[in-house]
Amino acid sequence: AIQSTAIEKVYKITFFICAIAITNQMYSGTSDFLSFVFLVPPFLIILDSINLKKINLSINFCVFIGLLFAISIASRPMAIILIALFYTSMFLI
Repeated sequence: AIQSTAIEKVYKITFFICAIAITNQMYSGTSDFLSFVFLVPPFLIILDSINLKKINLSINFCVFIGLLFAISIASRPMAIILIALFYTSMFLI
């Protein structure tokens, strides 16, 4: 019981420090936020299509996903790594 409360305290302190660090840098990294905003919907659409067992997306969804990926990469070029890791994890799972 003593170890779990100590671990919980360390977790809460770490969470608090991370929250302060993230809010401190919130407006200086606008491109990171834009990249995240444009990456999440395509990932959710792809995961939803996999959950529904209909992996064949329509051409409209493919264009929409490609457009959002392109905007994300334009705002933050490191998004290519996230996209590659997402597709790699999909193939490994």
